[in-house]
Amino acid sequence: MKNLKGLLKMKSPENSLHWYLEQAKAVICKWGQPWMMRDNDNVGLVAYYMMVADQTYDPSRGAKKSTWRILRARYALKNIISNRSKKKPLSLSTIIGTSGSGKENELVNMFYTTSDEGDIDIENIISRSSLTEKQERYIRKYISGKNMIHIAQEEGICKQAVSYTIKKAVDKMKRKLKYE
Repeated sequence: MKNLKGLLKMKSPENSLHWYLEQAKAVICKWGQPWMMRDNDNVGLVAYYMMVADQTYDPSRGAKKSTWRILRARYALKNIISNRSKKKPLSLSTIIGTSGSGKENELVNMFYTTSDEGDIDIENIISRSSLTEKQERYIRKYISGKNMIHIAQEEGICKQAVSYTIKKAVDKMKRKLKYE
């Protein structure tokens, strides 16, 4: 990586995989972030984008092949960064910890526990989580066994609105649990 410009302009010996990987490393060094070099999946993804760029290159568009290859590699870097920063979606099957016996607890399980078992009392959490009236109503319907489609039909709204409201309510309840 002593001379990045030289490496980027190096002629490809039959476009070998090794050559693409070296090119990908050079692109990551120049335009990427340091953490990207530590993950071989990132290097491989950039190399893959470069290989695809060579296959889809169209000289009639007026760009050099190396320019198109670097453009696609930088697009791969953008994808790596955007995919890394995405939050993991919240699901009722999200693991929220482990019990004393080492068994994983899922978020959905907190809806079916009572304070008699020494676990989480959902009614208590709902009342202390400062949920809106709508959030509390949807959560209670969901706990009673109705799915989001049925709740949406009863409320006269779309399923996505119910899903969003329940997600926000669960987030509030998780925060409440976290700080207790």
